[in-house]
Amino acid sequence: MDTITRAKVSHELRKLGFGALDDPNLVPQIAFCIRSHEHFRGMLMGVVKEQREFAYRALAPHLRFTPKPLDVYEREIQEKAEREQWDIWDGTAYPKPFKVGEIESDEHRLARLAEEAIEQAEHEKAKGVLEMVCTKCTVQALFPAPKRKLAVKAAHEAGWRWTEINGTRKQWCPKHVPARATMKLTCSNCPIIQRIRVWDEQDGYRDARRLGWQFDDAKCLCPECGAKAVVVQ
Repeated sequence: MDTITRAKVSHELRKLGFGALDDPNLVPQIAFCIRSHEHFRGMLMGVVKEQREFAYRALAPHLRFTPKPLDVYEREIQEKAEREQWDIWDGTAYPKPFKVGEIESDEHRLARLAEEAIEQAEHEKAKGVLEMVCTKCTVQALFPAPKRKLAVKAAHEAGWRWTEINGTRKQWCPKHVPARATMKLTCSNCPIIQRIRVWDEQDGYRDARRLGWQFDDAKCLCPECGAKAVVVQ
């Protein structure tokens, strides 16, 4: 798109409550509004075939549900068109009736639909998708993995934290992880003492290293002493 067109599209997106075209959160925002498989399928079928796979790959990771494979959505819309006898447009002046290639028996159709349902159930089960929604800012993230425990590990490594008390589960994105404890850092070489607020001890050591603290066996060096040790080496 040229500059003027991009500006117009960005303006219309903002009117609808979305970010502009250059907003990195635009795709997740659009995906969050997709409510169901039917809704997602309808959106995909509104995209030209050449760009459909690109749209699918961009939106699928941010959906609130496990998406079906793209070819399943395409087959479903074709069956719907056959069943409801939609008119089609082939580039000529007038639309033409949809022509059914062959008639499928009810028995065969039910057997095929059952098989597809089993395949989809296995697909969703295998995905092991973990959905995280921040309690504070409601930002959402999906972590797919072959097994759910791997999805949990991926969410933790991405900075998400969660807790469950009396059946109430709370989740926080990396930006809004609350501090539950104070970690005291005492330098082994000088009198410097620093206290930092952390989620837990494991996160505390990570945050301390980001601040420049170094840990070696029983030693703990502040950023200044750690830098001096590096110079000496």
